[in-house]
Amino acid sequence: MDIMKACALTRYNVITDGDQVDLSKVRKALVKMGFKDIEENFQEDSSLGWIQLGNWHGVDFPKETWNFNEFIIFSLRQDLRTTAGSAVSRYVERKVQVLMNEQKRMVSKKERRDIKEEVEQELRAKSLLSTATYDVIWWPGLKDSMLWFFSADKKARGVFEDYFRTTFNPDIRLELIGAYSLAPRLRPKTKAWFTLPPTADLLDRLEEGAFLGPLFLMWLYKASLSGEVKGLRKEYEIRMSQSLLFQDDKRKVMLSGTGEEWPEADTAASNNRKLVKAKIDLVDGEDQYSWVQDYGMLDFKSLKAKIDGIGLEGEGPLMEMLYKEQCISAFLMVFEDLFAGFLESLGSTKPV
Repeated sequence: MDIMKACALTRYNVITDGDQVDLSKVRKALVKMGFKDIEENFQEDSSLGWIQLGNWHGVDFPKETWNFNEFIIFSLRQDLRTTAGSAVSRYVERKVQVLMNEQKRMVSKKERRDIKEEVEQELRAKSLLSTATYDVIWWPGLKDSMLWFFSADKKARGVFEDYFRTTFNPDIRLELIGAYSLAPRLRPKTKAWFTLPPTADLLDRLEEGAFLGPLFLMWLYKASLSGEVKGLRKEYEIRMSQSLLFQDDKRKVMLSGTGEEWPEADTAASNNRKLVKAKIDLVDGEDQYSWVQDYGMLDFKSLKAKIDGIGLEGEGPLMEMLYKEQCISAFLMVFEDLFAGFLESLGSTKPV
């Protein structure tokens, strides 16, 4: 039984105007907005574009590299060339001083600007590019399909969303999966809790559903004290370990250790502090999962899985991603069962 390497995950609903995504148009868009190398172009400080999974220079997207029947796989690559502002200032001042000593006069503003541009160009030529890649899995077969973005970093998520919008807008749109969209799907009665119309701003809708996050984490915390938590399908063994983060309007309280050593957690909870972040370990028979849950978004950080009957069947980025897809799909079934059990425990009245 293999162990899935830790990853982070953000989920989106993909909204389309048509009945089904045209994969030929998707491929053309990926190729058109594919990554363009700037390694030898020192005039550019950054580059962003789509690439094939595991191939930093693959931008042609032949079918066998990205289309896998039910889902498609590709990556976003971002190169950044950074030069420290302090280094620029230091070299500029050095050159200005040399010029002043040689010509026995003050340096004009225009000359200083020219020197700064010259220094920036020189430092760019010496600086190394930093490269980041973010993998994407997308199920395009349905009108309202799902997409996984393998990062929970707010800045990376913003870069991805903007570039996805630039690539496909207005034909295809992204909607973050939060409590607002997940709760009514898992338990239709909760739809009455949300009053904003579907046309409302996405951030407003996410904020309206954010009240469920701390309640869900506190529900898990209380369950971890007994070691078991009940979903709708079955019971799971659960514990919270390493850290809990409580917060009220004035301050945050971080607790470390194991659940048995946390009388402070009960005190924090009784003082109306919200549980806003926790590391969770869950056992489902022979299967094991661990992840870090933040109350604000239903995303996952440091997600690991060890699942009986699912193993890595080869080497390379593609085989690893196919294995990861199976593990995460199994995990999400468990997570959504837990979240549905939590919603059921709240009854039909919206919690305050």
